Amino acid sequence: MVYKPDAFFTSIDKIPFSLLDLWQIQGLILDVDNTLLPRTSYQISPEIRDWVLEAKKRYNVLIVSNNTVRKIRRVADPLDLPFIAWTIKPFSLYFHKAYRKLGLIPEKVCVIGDQLFTDIQGAKRTNAKAIYVSPLAPDDDLPWTKWRRKHEPKILAEWSKTEQLFDA
Repeated sequence: MVYKPDAFFTSIDKIPFSLLDLWQIQGLILDVDNTLLPRTSYQISPEIRDWVLEAKKRYNVLIVSNNTVRKIRRVADPLDLPFIAWTIKPFSLYFHKAYRKLGLIPEKVCVIGDQLFTDIQGAKRTNAKAIYVSPLAPDDDLPWTKWRRKHEPKILAEWSKTEQLFDA
């Protein structure tokens, strides 16, 4: 399926760098809302902050979000990360723009996000690796995101019958 991730974790800080190294990843594309911090929050957790700072030492890291510049800066500025705002994930155009900005081919990039139908689908359509992380605060989602999420539990449950989905 075009939206099936390559791995599943409960949080971004649970992703082992050894897995990314095994995949020969050189760059990461990170989502913001409910991946790096809850949608209504302005503070990133120490665990996630530390994971991202370590990732920056190992890989080229870029934030790609459907959100506004102002909202992305709440994460990008403290972490000193470049970003692309106002994307329309899962459309391939913005993923290819991100790969060019990273200076990498899609096969050397891993996209990490909390939505199957935006982050993961966009990554898989463009031949990048994809890791799904559980949303940090799904109750704070916008109405259209909540609507899209209604389908995710059924899909994840179906995959869990044949695979180990999460780290916990």
